Amino acid sequence: MRIHRFAILVCVTVSACAGVRRPPQTLVAPGWEGVQLESVCLDVKQTYDEMRAGFSLPMEAALERLFNGLGVEVESSTEECGATFGLSFHGKALAAEYTCILGSACGHCFTGAQVSGAFTLTGQGRQPWSSPFDFTFDPPHSISECPTEPENAPPLNNFWPSMLLGALAELYGTPVVEVAMHDRDQEMREATIGFLRGQGEAGVPLLIEALQDRDSEVRQGAAIALGAMEQEAVGAVPALVEALGDSDGLVRAAAAGSLRLITGEGFGDDQKTWRRWLEEPNLEPTPFVAWNGIPIMPGAKLPRELGTQLMYQTEAACSEASAFYEEKLAADGWVLEEANEWAGTRSLKFTKGGDDLEINLSASGPPQMPAPPEPGGTPVPTKEQPGCALQIFIMR
Repeated sequence: MRIHRFAILVCVTVSACAGVRRPPQTLVAPGWEGVQLESVCLDVKQTYDEMRAGFSLPMEAALERLFNGLGVEVESSTEECGATFGLSFHGKALAAEYTCILGSACGHCFTGAQVSGAFTLTGQGRQPWSSPFDFTFDPPHSISECPTEPENAPPLNNFWPSMLLGALAELYGTPVVEVAMHDRDQEMREATIGFLRGQGEAGVPLLIEALQDRDSEVRQGAAIALGAMEQEAVGAVPALVEALGDSDGLVRAAAAGSLRLITGEGFGDDQKTWRRWLEEPNLEPTPFVAWNGIPIMPGAKLPRELGTQLMYQTEAACSEASAFYEEKLAADGWVLEEANEWAGTRSLKFTKGGDDLEINLSASGPPQMPAPPEPGGTPVPTKEQPGCALQIFIMR
């Protein structure tokens, strides 16, 4: 597969292109096709159940920024606005009781939400446009953090940027996506990543640009989104190769995984080899046999390095992988100090001199179902799952 390098430049902000203000974008919503609003008034009403007094989400400020990016002035006087954009929003946090298990978050936690309301556009003697919404986000079964106040419910705080983006995309189409991708708020840019993920090849250029975002969470999300597109994101391969040099380990890991999904090649996060492959698509991967002096099982797949941690997969069962490391490390002078099993994961802890090494192994293949017993016979034991995912931590 031959991949060509290319560059992209998107100009969407008011002052990005030679100080020229962006002209008003054209509406595409039914009943408003072809209209270019120069100004708009905002009518945002928020109500909540059981929230502290004065609580509100920053939706009005975000709407003003998005409209400005579309070349539309937001007016405070109804006499000066060309139309009124309305939002009625009602939110309620949902709580659940979580039991403390293995140190996980627990207690009475606000982890779900219900939101309902409608977006509207009225004025200019046209048929009103309306887009109602009604969503319920049930509390998840397990959590890592316990929000104890209803206004901190994650769905309530995380969903609204996607909701605003979706409504304005109904009105304006793709131009609003470009504007949102350059919004000052990280949450809005992350919401845009999710939107672009569903746009196929058309969303690739902006996702490539997002790999340079100032926030690592946005860069990581962009890399993951490109991998989910697989062959539709072939044009992003050079940018993902450059992302292997990102300062954030999670971004590098996401880029490596996406390169594997898009190209089918298994060079892990080895940026130097990926760069060679861009010039030599028939390049064969160098066998991965060791990491920081620690042996690697033959046939290792999808290696990902995160600082002092390495993750990879193998087709061997975890019992085979465990035996491999107990034998190889003992021969190299490592002493097995501890071996534990819990929740389907086997953990091996070794020491050597002043170094500590931990290897966690968990099955990665599909479960093997036992064969049904013959009438009157004994059940056939379940075979161990093939495939093992390994995490190796080294402390020196």
